Amino acid sequence: MTKTYNVEQPLPEWLGDNAETIFIDVLESCELHITTETDTFSILKIRTISGITEFTVKGKDSAVSVLAKCENFFVGCEKYELAARARDCGKLWESI
Repeated sequence: MTKTYNVEQPLPEWLGDNAETIFIDVLESCELHITTETDTFSILKIRTISGITEFTVKGKDSAVSVLAKCENFFVGCEKYELAARARDCGKLWESI
């Protein structure tokens, strides 16, 4: 399930303002796809006046890397439950 956001402000500004939402979407998508045999999947699409930006995970190593970034982000925000979920999901991806 790919989420789509329609954005009217400049993309870098929107990404900065919505970082937590994006990292949660990444985590949820990686958790969802760990149970499938798909190792390449789209996480989200952002539509702006300039076009569409798509965030995609391509392969196990990419999933592990993006989940480590999620974990670091959530620790920095003191969202430890989300950080633990990202860590655990990353370990699952490493084991497949």
